[in-house]
Amino acid sequence: MVAALAWFVHAPALNAQAHCFDENEFLVSNPLVLNPSWHSVARFATEVLEPSTVAGYYAPLTMVSLMFDVALGGTPDDLTAFHRTNLSLHILNGVALVVLLSALSRAPEAAALAAALFVVHPLTVEPVAWIVERKTLLATFFSLLALIAYLRSSEAEAPGMRRAALFALVLACLAKPTAVVLPALMVALDHWPLDRLDLSKLDSLVDSVKQKLPFFVVAAAFAAITLISHDRTAGIEAPADGVLAPLWTAIHLLSFYLGKLVWPSALSPVYLLPEPLSLANARLWFDVAIVIALGSAAAVFSMRGVRAPLVGLAIFVLALTPTLGGLRYSWVTASDKYVYLPAIGIALVLAWGFARLWNRESEKAGVVRAGLVAVVLLLVGIEAAAARDQLAKWRTTEALYESMLELTPDVPLLHANLGQYHWQRGRVEAARSSFERAIALDANDAQSHNNLGVLYWSTNRPRLSLDHLDRAVAADPTLSAPHRNRGIALNGFGRFEEARQSFERALERDADDPQTHCGLALSLGQLGRREAARRHFERSLELAPGCALPPGMLR
Repeated sequence: MVAALAWFVHAPALNAQAHCFDENEFLVSNPLVLNPSWHSVARFATEVLEPSTVAGYYAPLTMVSLMFDVALGGTPDDLTAFHRTNLSLHILNGVALVVLLSALSRAPEAAALAAALFVVHPLTVEPVAWIVERKTLLATFFSLLALIAYLRSSEAEAPGMRRAALFALVLACLAKPTAVVLPALMVALDHWPLDRLDLSKLDSLVDSVKQKLPFFVVAAAFAAITLISHDRTAGIEAPADGVLAPLWTAIHLLSFYLGKLVWPSALSPVYLLPEPLSLANARLWFDVAIVIALGSAAAVFSMRGVRAPLVGLAIFVLALTPTLGGLRYSWVTASDKYVYLPAIGIALVLAWGFARLWNRESEKAGVVRAGLVAVVLLLVGIEAAAARDQLAKWRTTEALYESMLELTPDVPLLHANLGQYHWQRGRVEAARSSFERAIALDANDAQSHNNLGVLYWSTNRPRLSLDHLDRAVAADPTLSAPHRNRGIALNGFGRFEEARQSFERALERDADDPQTHCGLALSLGQLGRREAARRHFERSLELAPGCALPPGMLR
């Protein structure tokens, strides 16, 4: 039933063609993904501390799975193969969640009802419809398998299951390192339902952690790899808004995500934090009240011997910990995808509550069960309709970005990315308007200045073009494309020595760009340095036969 629901509600994702953030690196311009081979697999597996094709953390399993979809016919222009895999993983996650919740609640019917609410929830649309979120789906699948195996090993003292749990943890971390929280989730399960952890005794907690030492060692290793690889390739930002900023961020996000689970409206891949992020903001007082109230209620239940609410809430919080803002891995602070794995904690509480109703012995037990099923089916219907509405936003890139801009109109990157979409389809004025809006919001947006420079050059406005390319280089000298495009423009003005310098700066940042070599060959030829010009021209032909001199694709 759960598998069928997941397929039925999310089936429109198979026709979604929207590209969202990071897909250029993960798919569109990733040479290893687009050229499936054992060489690609080896590169993904061995580039541990400094991935070369994707800026960020080490996630070889995700990259290999995307590569397999390319081998099965997927392309950046036809995403069906990728969505087929994403949808299959979501269905498998629903089935695995039924198994896990059945083991926790001892009531398969209650587990199925709770899992049904999970698989059709609108917050699950983003991981299914967003190609890059293959990492979230894969990591959740292996995380669920790890928790199931851990429960089995604890109940039957089966060392084989314990090894299976450890192996599943490794696979989950190879898909997405946020799975490093799994050992902590296992400790929570020791409290309930395994009843092996007494929180009032420190020795009991220490023993629980010691029993999972191999799991914590694996998690610590992947955490270290993630910090190093992300710092080297994409950077990590420590909180810059005071000592209390991470606390306020975490409290707000916990309340915010719980609110979205209860009332999933106005969903988006990106949300902004409230301003100001302090107790001067009434919204933050509300967030603090919600977190304190829920935590207190769970603690009171636990003291009365009812542990499931506390464990479910703990799993929700612990699984969210990597994305609660302690360290900034991305400009995106909040996103629907971050709730996918943590939501199993809330599903656990629902399954526990449903089981208490389902197993209640009374003369009206049948009526209670029928009423419970009716209520859940009503909620499933409401969620399914909302999920279908959300899926409609993923039909095209334009529809997706316009929906995001309705909610967050002042995010420069959204305008910049929408401008690139328009430019690639020949909508020059629409692209210009989007780039200029991005620059109006952020005068130092180097990429938008670069893109606008290329647009003006291509529409025969060379002086405006050079002005924006100069500003792009000044805003971010580390980008190679603005230096290259500035060199092309300077060649057009006959300023060959300045062009040579720009091309050489571009090569310092990207030594294998064929257009840079081609443009530098022209500059050197005009300066009379024929031998050097020949070498760069031959190198350009090696990298991309038939390379032309006009400005290249925006990127």
